[in-house]
Amino acid sequence: MSGRVAPRAVDGRVGSGAAADRRVRRRWIGLCVAGAALGLEPAGPVRAPALVGQETAPDTVYRLRELVVSASRTETEVRDVPVHVTVIGREQLRLSAAQTLQDVLLEVPGVNFRLQVPAGVAHPSWQAVTIRGLGGTAASRTLVLVDGVPLNDPYFGWVRWSQVPIEAIERIEIVRGGATVSWGGQSLAGVIHVITRRPERGGLSAGAEGGSFSTFRGDALGSFATSSVQGYVAGELFDSDGYILTREDLRGRIDVPSASDHAMLRGRVSIDAAPGLVLHAQGSYFDEDKVNATPLRRNSTRAGFGQIGATLDTEDGSKWSAAAFFQTQTYANSFSAEDPTRDSEEPSLDQFDVPSSGIGASLQYTREGPGAHTLNAGVDILRASGEAFEDFL
Repeated sequence: MSGRVAPRAVDGRVGSGAAADRRVRRRWIGLCVAGAALGLEPAGPVRAPALVGQETAPDTVYRLRELVVSASRTETEVRDVPVHVTVIGREQLRLSAAQTLQDVLLEVPGVNFRLQVPAGVAHPSWQAVTIRGLGGTAASRTLVLVDGVPLNDPYFGWVRWSQVPIEAIERIEIVRGGATVSWGGQSLAGVIHVITRRPERGGLSAGAEGGSFSTFRGDALGSFATSSVQGYVAGELFDSDGYILTREDLRGRIDVPSASDHAMLRGRVSIDAAPGLVLHAQGSYFDEDKVNATPLRRNSTRAGFGQIGATLDTEDGSKWSAAAFFQTQTYANSFSAEDPTRDSEEPSLDQFDVPSSGIGASLQYTREGPGAHTLNAGVDILRASGEAFEDFL
């Protein structure tokens, strides 16, 4: 997005003069249809052969806790998932020193980012995620979901990792490799599915942290649960004066700390409306402002989403799932051209208004067949649109 480009005609409008107002529209519709999935009946326990001269030890059975993942779009035991899945549980999150979701993913082999810069100071385009080396450009090729709702920017594909507080996460499921059959074209490199907590009882937790560079972070999560209603509300505040990103021997007068602040509010509720029928709804709001290393380079984001859905388990063993969601975002960004001595800069591009939105819906049917066979069919629709209003200086 940076650099100088000549004004050009867009949507019938021609740029002219030192400052040209350009308007760009982009819209696309994605459609994904999942087919049938067949599994094979397990062949039974496998016993490793004893080494020559070694006595056979008595049979010992170690019973492990059952692990179920849903990144394949249906809840499946991890041993039956036909793709490579990594699961990061609540206990691992609790013991980690992660401040953001990005910090957690940096510890996962095969998951990388365009630039290894913390989310608190990084420009949004630097935060594109790549799995197995695919998607290292500004536009992400990996689908990032929170309870089934895309976290990717509807227009650019970036991910703002600060939108999900660590305290609200129950587990993270990472599928390496294409998952287009299940999740659509956005999942070319893989899927990162964040599952938020499902409280079994009410409670309140809160925390506050402080550090150098006038850094403060506070978060809180309140949960509630009855026999038929469960949910939570979580929020986070972050503010930091930041640090200077430029190497000390290259700094000039324009190099300033990369200050950052954001506020986030997220909530979810589930209702057991009838036997086998569960209704759910969730939503979030995110507000962020950043200074990107120099006084004239700044960006801000206002984003929100909402989702409603239902699941129905019928008496014949089949399961229906339906959901619809809406994303909206407003983004502003300014760039500059700096002098080689880094003692002065002048404006080069001002993206003063970049609104975007996404709307989607899905319907899925699952039924267990004889043995290990499973029928899974569904449809998923996503429509994203965006505009860019810019002044090229």
